[in-house]
Amino acid sequence: TDGADLFVLDWRQARIHHVSTKDGALRQSWDAPTLKPHGLALGNDLFFVSDDQTGRIYAFNPKKNLVEYSFEAPGGRPTGLAFAKDVLFILETRSRQIYKVIPADGTILNFFPLPERNCTHLAYDGKYLWTVDRLKDEFYMLDPDTGAVLNIVASPGPHPAGIAFINDKLWNVDFQTREI
Repeated sequence: TDGADLFVLDWRQARIHHVSTKDGALRQSWDAPTLKPHGLALGNDLFFVSDDQTGRIYAFNPKKNLVEYSFEAPGGRPTGLAFAKDVLFILETRSRQIYKVIPADGTILNFFPLPERNCTHLAYDGKYLWTVDRLKDEFYMLDPDTGAVLNIVASPGPHPAGIAFINDKLWNVDFQTREI
């Protein structure tokens, strides 16, 4: 999110879509920097896109329509991404860890375990980190320094996937219904 609109990653079409939160209109789309995109975060005017097949994180510049740089993610299966205060959080499903890294090169600053084994995506609300368990249909609010679970919220849909925050509102892409 850019604080006003949503950016949605369509892994089936390998596209990033800019969607209006006011009317749902598609404002712009880009080809994803990989054929198997999974996670998406916006920070420092770059889209960070994870590829859980190659294990890489791509820093994609949408204004120039090119990859500025990429790095190998810790653990090899990065799915969820969240940008927060000049750091990138990477949810990695093989090790079942969330890594806090320097976004310029992937240097690990900290890591902690997932709250549940089926967590797949991340978001940052300005204070807390959030993840979602797609099988239990639950959202977890986490302390971004320790990973401690501070709250659990039921999902409004049957298969929560991508999540984002705009103006203190949690937005969710439901994988099964293909709705936001």
